Amino acid sequence: MLPVRTFVAIDMSPSVNRGLAALLEQMQSSGADAQWIRPENVHLTLSFLGDVDPLHIMDVCSAVSAAASEHDAFRLSCSGVGAFPDASRPRVVWVGMDEGREALCSLQAAIATNLDEIGYPKEGRRYQPHITLGRAKRGADEHVLSQAIEQFSRRPVGETMVDEVLVMSSQMERGGPRYAILGRAPLR
Repeated sequence: MLPVRTFVAIDMSPSVNRGLAALLEQMQSSGADAQWIRPENVHLTLSFLGDVDPLHIMDVCSAVSAAASEHDAFRLSCSGVGAFPDASRPRVVWVGMDEGREALCSLQAAIATNLDEIGYPKEGRRYQPHITLGRAKRGADEHVLSQAIEQFSRRPVGETMVDEVLVMSSQMERGGPRYAILGRAPLR
């Protein structure tokens, strides 16, 4: 059996998806040169596992469920455009998190710990919750992209209720990634 490209994520509410679609349209019309995501692919990644043996998917789902079941559902607000490594040298353009950020980071840490215990090591860097909007194209004019980021740096996008975590697969296709839900882990 072929390995399954796997990650753990939170799905966004329809209001956040609409807000992100409007924001993406405005970012694109700004002239900023980036490879923008498709709005239907929006999600908040908690952990990227990479290729997972299909025989281990149930173990991953169990580890995620155990962590999720120890956390209360919470409201998460998405707001403000930023970039990695920073707005003056944008490579990855993202939307950040406001209300609910601490609860989100706690949930992510618990999931990362449980996954580490079954052989999927924690990342070496601190978790930075964000929704990726796009990636700067090679040779893109950083100044134009930086201006667009600054213009939308405080833009509210919407709120979502975080009441479950998804274990998902990603399969690359010609038109971009195709995602499938492998497991659901409800919060309490």
